[in-house]
Amino acid sequence: VEAQATHRIENPHLTISTERRGQDIRINWDVSASVENVHLQGFRKEGGFHPDPWAGAPENGSLELDSRESEGFLAQHLEAGRTYYYTIVIVPWMQRVRFSEPKMARYDNGFVRFQLRVPTAAELRRAEDALTSDTGGSDAALKSQVARELQRIRERLRKSHLKNQGRTQIVNELREEIRNSKLPAKDIEELERQLGVEADEIWLEDKRR
Repeated sequence: VEAQATHRIENPHLTISTERRGQDIRINWDVSASVENVHLQGFRKEGGFHPDPWAGAPENGSLELDSRESEGFLAQHLEAGRTYYYTIVIVPWMQRVRFSEPKMARYDNGFVRFQLRVPTAAELRRAEDALTSDTGGSDAALKSQVARELQRIRERLRKSHLKNQGRTQIVNELREEIRNSKLPAKDIEELERQLGVEADEIWLEDKRR
């Protein structure tokens, strides 16, 4: 469940993209240049799709779009908590063939169908709470990982110091390990800073004695 959502559906003759912000929906259409004498109709209903996309109204719902433009958009404000089923078709036309009876013609796959559900305010709040909870848990885990890494750095520095190993060598080794970790860049930068501080503190103890 999202407060905003976008989707795109396309076939060789027709491209439909939808943008939903809360209860407001915008349906954009773009008819291929290969389609002549464009006539587009869009229907909306509830309860599922009718088996025949070419049935028109009322089978496919109420007529919401009727345009002869190859590009455009339809803006609507929908009721929350409901699911809407849209059928958008390139309208069949009467084809006249010499020495033959006129007959209806249409493009194969000359339609697009999609459904939209508008979440309620309560559903959006629950989704936001869940996201906040997940993010909070991730942040806590990351902080714990950084704290453990810092503790490991301190222990390595102290052990190296006790063994009289050179400061530069161990600091360079630890810096390389930090940079190769999978931590976020800001945490790597902070650990590198802490590495320098901790190393200075440990090796300065000798001068204080």
